[in-house]
Amino acid sequence: TSRWVPGVGSGAVVAVNGQALDGADSLVARVRELKPDTTVTLTVVRDGSSREVQVTLAARPTTSG
Repeated sequence: TSRWVPGVGSGAVVAVNGQALDGADSLVARVRELKPDTTVTLTVVRDGSSREVQVTLAARPTTSG
């Protein structure tokens, strides 16, 4: 599943910290298990090539309404 990752662009995130993902739902579940300010390594596939990028998770903004 392609996702936009700031600093990386679009591509398919296929693993978090070396653990393979089954799709977008598993990506969301994996990230929810982690705390803000945690640095993780994402494996991203784009245009047939794979690269690993480190990102630091941020807290999800709250919405007021």
